[in-house]
Amino acid sequence: MDEIKILIVGGGNGGKKLIELFHEISTIKIVGVVDTDPEAPGLKFAEDKNIPVGNDFNKFIRNKEIDEILNVTGKTDIQEELKKAVPYKIDIINGHSSKLLWELMSEQLNIRRNVENAEKKFRTIFESTSDAVLILDNSKILEYNPQASALFGTNNKLDLTNKDLFSFLSPEQAGGAVSLTEASKRVKKAKTQGYQHFEWIFKRIDNGKTFPGEVLLTLINFDEKKMLLCSIRDISYRKKQEDELKRMSIYDSLTNLYSRSFFEKEMSKYEAESNSLPGIIVCDIDGLKLTNDTLGHDNGDRLIIRFAEILKWCFRQNDIVSRIGGDEFAVLLPKNSERILKECCLRLRKRIRDYNKKGPKIRLSISLGYAVGKNSEISVRELFKKADASMYQEKLRKSYRSRRKLADNFFRVLERKKIIKKEKTEKIENYVKELGELLHFTDKRLKQLKLLAKFYDLGKIGLPVEIFSKAPESLTEKEYENFKGHCEIGHRIASYTYDLAPIADFILKHHELWNGKGYPLGLKGNKIPMESQIILMADTYYDIRYNHCCSKEEAVKKLKGLSGSEFNPELVEKFINLHELSRD
Repeated sequence: MDEIKILIVGGGNGGKKLIELFHEISTIKIVGVVDTDPEAPGLKFAEDKNIPVGNDFNKFIRNKEIDEILNVTGKTDIQEELKKAVPYKIDIINGHSSKLLWELMSEQLNIRRNVENAEKKFRTIFESTSDAVLILDNSKILEYNPQASALFGTNNKLDLTNKDLFSFLSPEQAGGAVSLTEASKRVKKAKTQGYQHFEWIFKRIDNGKTFPGEVLLTLINFDEKKMLLCSIRDISYRKKQEDELKRMSIYDSLTNLYSRSFFEKEMSKYEAESNSLPGIIVCDIDGLKLTNDTLGHDNGDRLIIRFAEILKWCFRQNDIVSRIGGDEFAVLLPKNSERILKECCLRLRKRIRDYNKKGPKIRLSISLGYAVGKNSEISVRELFKKADASMYQEKLRKSYRSRRKLADNFFRVLERKKIIKKEKTEKIENYVKELGELLHFTDKRLKQLKLLAKFYDLGKIGLPVEIFSKAPESLTEKEYENFKGHCEIGHRIASYTYDLAPIADFILKHHELWNGKGYPLGLKGNKIPMESQIILMADTYYDIRYNHCCSKEEAVKKLKGLSGSEFNPELVEKFINLHELSRD
């Protein structure tokens, strides 16, 4: 549209309003404002807007080509003067007509402002929303925001205008639907129903990778036409989380075997099929709690993982191999003959023997039981209970035998790790035996004291070699804190072990000091068991005498120096009297 040039005559309030109005309209140019009063508000306002002003309209008429003159002075004589002054045909709008024009233009301008504000708000939302937003004519892109460029990997290097959104679809959708066919159906439904919400697989332009998107299609009026507002949100992270939750409901996170919940669902399927019963094997890792308590849960987890690997190797792909508890495992076998289950159990036991022959850090021992579904009179859950009971009976039989053997096994481990030495153990045993007899201990207490002399450092099995192989005074603060834990570890092991259970409390307290500054409980004086007092004093004397290469006299002197602080004074005196008479 051509620009309309207007001269405003009259700089009062009416003139100022016209200037304000026309200044915002790009197709109107105000060539000047005329008023004889230099203080007229319209003149000052025009000057601020860089519009020429003056007191003589003839000057503007001579020098400018004007399309319209607006006389807002309300004076008829000015109107006559204007007619005489204009040398060519020009429209002159006077008085009341100017006011009507102003009112009409004001109304139109307000409408335009409202439209512009609405467009501005829409554009702000359009540009700033975190989702990709596009305006579509069917599938052709008319408008899009920066997020759409980022989503499809164009990085603003490719103009998406007039591109077909269908070109960004993955060829195949979830469920095998063909993209173009399905997408056309979705667009058609959105145009007839006004709304469509669904998930779709898209592909990026830059690398061709696909990603899942949540799509919302809404029918809108755009440029006086029916268009589709398309919002796309990348839901890759959400899908990943959903897949992970689904996976967790099916698989055990540590072993990647089937989970207990999946195992339960599979049992329910067999419950529904009354003519079909599986075979069930139930397994339990022996001594896992002891492993966790003494060697830490990391080592316990490694043992679980190793057993899970053996289980997977021993069974077929269609067998449901599951971890149903901390140390419990179960297998559902579709083929349920007793011969097959026995073969499976034999194969599993052989695989475990082969594993143990390799000399792992922690040997693997399991208890197992099985049950075979022979008729439909028994339910699958009753079958599971039978297999579980069979496993538990085997565990009870093994438990008593294995717990009786544990003490000897532990002693061999202590010697192999060089936590104890035969020579030291013999001397400590001799020290405590003599002192126990002097204190008139019963045979039972003497037997326990001798056993304590062999196993008081049992808890060091659970410590790293670099800690228990150092002298306590050379340990770092952190190492020393770990070292002090051997009392509690030893207590837990002994409590679990049939032969050592009576001395578990003495092991726990064998580093308590007479003055209450020992560990782990900070016991003081006679609150410390006598057996624990004796073993620590005997160990300390041996350390002074042999590890620090002191003479007997020097060792006795140093032990006296600890009387009343670390050790019971009466006990020290009796111990020294024994050793002053001995040939030690």
